[in-house]
Amino acid sequence: MELWLKYLSVIAGSMFKFLFGPLISIANGLSFLESCILTIIGMMTSAILLSLLGEQIKKKILNKYF
Repeated sequence: MELWLKYLSVIAGSMFKFLFGPLISIANGLSFLESCILTIIGMMTSAILLSLLGEQIKKKILNKYF
């Protein structure tokens, strides 16, 4: 697998669940430093997206079900 796909899979896994980042990194054979940096990037990306879009998502869900 190409290197950028390995990096993207670690970031995406970390965005979904923090524990998945290091596990995917180990499976892809990435170094400890790469694992740490990519996991932090994924975690912070999801935190930023949720803080920016959280209110809109909440309104959409509340309007749909309540």
